[in-house]
Amino acid sequence: MLMDQINNKIILSYRESGEKYILYSCIMLLLIVLPLSALYSQNFNVPASVEEKLNAIDVIYYQTDPDTWARSRQIINGILPSYSSKRKKAISLNAKGYHYYEDKKYHIACHFFHYAAEADNTYQYGFYNYACSLALMLTPCDYANDLVYQYLSSAIKLDPKYKTKMRRDPDLKIFHTEAWFLILSGADPATAKGLKDILLNTELWYGPQPGAYPASPQIEFHEEGTISIKEINPEYLGGTDNLWISSEGTYNVGSGYISIRINGEEYTGTIGSNGILHIEGLGMTGAFTTTFDCSA
Repeated sequence: MLMDQINNKIILSYRESGEKYILYSCIMLLLIVLPLSALYSQNFNVPASVEEKLNAIDVIYYQTDPDTWARSRQIINGILPSYSSKRKKAISLNAKGYHYYEDKKYHIACHFFHYAAEADNTYQYGFYNYACSLALMLTPCDYANDLVYQYLSSAIKLDPKYKTKMRRDPDLKIFHTEAWFLILSGADPATAKGLKDILLNTELWYGPQPGAYPASPQIEFHEEGTISIKEINPEYLGGTDNLWISSEGTYNVGSGYISIRINGEEYTGTIGSNGILHIEGLGMTGAFTTTFDCSA
């Protein structure tokens, strides 16, 4: 309730354009933040719930009136000793980025989120927001997995709760069926539970892509313990018919390995921490990825 009152006072300060209201809103902020400053100055973090609210208020500032926002930030920066200069700068840049994110100008938002993370490498919001904004600009063929992985990893190191959040975040939907993404969000391929989590939440696993042909083989794991695999027909002569040869089989998951039986042959598969599935003896290289190769 008190924080809602603070928000209302801030908005009122813009409507009235009176410096006394801006100062009053800053004083109200102090009633919440100053009791925490002693902890923060002793290398403790401000609780995430309070920091999120401060960040939301900063966004309100910037969106309502950037000029007044700048003046009010000067007041706040001068009277909040609990925030380092690096953190102040990061919050300011993140607020600007969030403004453009809400306007769906993701390329500009990425610019500000990147510099927010650069200004303070302990500020998780810059890292996570950058990854989300970048993901919203991508198609499956844009090959920015490494960059998104880097920023999400940094956010998770600073706040492990992002492991849960990223799985249901619609901004990151393009990666929700990627093995590397599932592993980053907590699925451990060294355990049976983790392997099942990965196999049942991915769609297709792609082998190498020979020239202009589609990736082959392509593998799909089903919940009931069956597996579908299709490979390019070596006798394919063109057209739309007879491109694929399809087979069905079964699989079992153990602690860190997958036992596969298909066409009377048995194979053993493992998934590395990088999200690559290795099945010795299957396909040209035995390596499969959930990232489709669009290069041909």
